[in-house]
Amino acid sequence: MTAVSQKSPAPDELMRNALTLLERGEHGDALVLFRQLEQITPTNAPSYNRVRAYYGLTLVGLGSRDEGLAVCQEAARGEFNDARVFYAFARAALLCGRRQLALKAVSMGRVIDASDPDLEALRQKMGIRQKPVIRFLSRNNPINIALGRSRHRRQSAQR
Repeated sequence: MTAVSQKSPAPDELMRNALTLLERGEHGDALVLFRQLEQITPTNAPSYNRVRAYYGLTLVGLGSRDEGLAVCQEAARGEFNDARVFYAFARAALLCGRRQLALKAVSMGRVIDASDPDLEALRQKMGIRQKPVIRFLSRNNPINIALGRSRHRRQSAQR
């Protein structure tokens, strides 16, 4: 009698499946696949930080915000070539309400790959801060705040 060997999916296929589940919002199932990927990916592999960053994003999606964001930050600290790590980090930071951190992650990702469409879309979604209306006054000055809100309403009405 011969044993039937089950072939485990290739890491690329696991990553595609995990990302699909993540985008569908099926965080629990995605987490299982990201854990598998983390176990089979050597720590010195080029894709290791990407796996870790998406693992962290999945944790944030499941409600473990502090842990997930810490995992993403750790992955980003060790990354110099993969803009997707910073994309996952930025998404996690946004979900945690850390807009400034998300903007920094997007900027760092765009340094690596300025043409990444997802980073650009995320940057556009977050909005680009305009200069204060009265430049010699602080951005937090009540006059600048009122004038800035008025300018924003006027620009929104013109669109």
